[in-house]
Amino acid sequence: MPSKVLAKLFDAAGGVCAYCDCDTYLVTREAEPDALRRFGIPDGLPGAIRALRYREASREHVVRSADGGKDDIGNLTLACTFCNTARGEATPEHHRAAMLLLIAAELHPNHQAEASAMLDRRFRPALRSIRSAPLVHLAGAA
Repeated sequence: MPSKVLAKLFDAAGGVCAYCDCDTYLVTREAEPDALRRFGIPDGLPGAIRALRYREASREHVVRSADGGKDDIGNLTLACTFCNTARGEATPEHHRAAMLLLIAAELHPNHQAEASAMLDRRFRPALRSIRSAPLVHLAGAA
């Protein structure tokens, strides 16, 4: 999809992810060193580039393409790359609840004080557990 659509989504959302409410960045508008500085990610730290990639703005289908969702702006929202790739088959509501639980548990990589490759090892088991929980349980926990 053209970068114009992503730029429109970014501007409409104020650059904020629809699932975790983190600030994102557009690679077409912000240089990598500037984005690292803005997010407080020390350049050269192991895992720094991965941490930055998780914050990259991406277009997310509200109704998944696999479920018949259209590839038009009416079915798209802005998501950080982490939330977009982590969604899987979850509904937007279930996925947002899951991301908020990861944030509350201090396991969402875009809501960490440190940018370390170790974060991957910490949030992946929690994400698997949250994904398998029914939405009813997630609503009560959030």
